[in-house]
Amino acid sequence: MRLPVLNIMQNDSLRRQLLRDYNYDSGLVEEEILQMEYPTESKGDSFGEAIGRMFDGIVSFIHDVPSVVWVIMGIFLFSMVVYVLYRNGVFSFYRRYAEEPLAAEDDIYEIDYDAEMSAAVDHQDYPGIVRLVYLSTLRRLDEQGRIAWRIYKTPSQFASEVGDSRFTRMTRCFLRVRYGRYPASAQLCDEMRHLSRELLEGGAA
Repeated sequence: MRLPVLNIMQNDSLRRQLLRDYNYDSGLVEEEILQMEYPTESKGDSFGEAIGRMFDGIVSFIHDVPSVVWVIMGIFLFSMVVYVLYRNGVFSFYRRYAEEPLAAEDDIYEIDYDAEMSAAVDHQDYPGIVRLVYLSTLRRLDEQGRIAWRIYKTPSQFASEVGDSRFTRMTRCFLRVRYGRYPASAQLCDEMRHLSRELLEGGAA
């Protein structure tokens, strides 16, 4: 950008310096000034330079951090993603069992529920309680005509027959505890009992 000649020529000190340095008359000095360019600072350039400096700083920081730190951070983030997906049932590693029939010992008409439930409660056998609540619910559903019991059917088939979200939840819990090694608890047992009672006595969801 050229600085206006008039402003420079009105500056006596600068005008005398130019006359002395170039030994030109005023007309030539004005012509010389017209050939001069003066750098100016634009807001656009300043913003671009700021972005560039920020980017350079980020790159420098990345290069300064040891590789082992990035590896640890990557493992941590990956573990968190896997944990969140697992807790939300995305992986559902137990699903491979859901398409298999129940085991022979899970024949709902060959179990002494009172005796086995009493023993499970006495020993705080929470996985056993979950199993017994689920299987006794299956038996009641068969007696009510809401499923057609067959030993070769899978839990997912029974859940589809019932078509109730409460029984779907019970089936999911049963599979996770029985085959997925999911830790059972007193709270889970209470939830199973509650769902069973609502399902059998409360009608449709």
